[in-house]
Amino acid sequence: MNDWGAVYLHEATGASAGLAGTGFAVFSAGMVVGRLCADRVRSRVGTTRFTLGCAAVAGAGALIPVAWPTVHAGFLGYGLFGLGVAAVVPVVFSHAAGLNPERPGPSIAAVSAVGYVGFLAGPPLIGALTESTTLRTAMLVLPVLMATMAVLSTRLRGR
Repeated sequence: MNDWGAVYLHEATGASAGLAGTGFAVFSAGMVVGRLCADRVRSRVGTTRFTLGCAAVAGAGALIPVAWPTVHAGFLGYGLFGLGVAAVVPVVFSHAAGLNPERPGPSIAAVSAVGYVGFLAGPPLIGALTESTTLRTAMLVLPVLMATMAVLSTRLRGR
């Protein structure tokens, strides 16, 4: 969202630059709400179901602006995407640390390394796909990644 969200709203929906930039604020607001609620929801449903739910919410949020390229649909999607991805990193760090409580460092480092690869590779990947297709098509990477997260969340081991 940070790198391509506003560009997508501007190009796909015709939003002005200022309105397109608001999309990131909506995404960030979704993240805030997600972080504030995550611990309570996770404690009720467990890590696996929580992560699966996060993937579903974020996946829907990523798909809505592509399916309906309007400013309002973009804002709705960006808010849901932020809500869905808000707690993924803290939950995955916590879960990784819990797999080996005596030595959590290596597990957290491994998860962090994977996260940085995604953070660095994601925007250029979307840019490269945009060059060969369209930005709207390239943005489908996000729901595909959320579907992958949903599948992988079923492999989390309970504590």
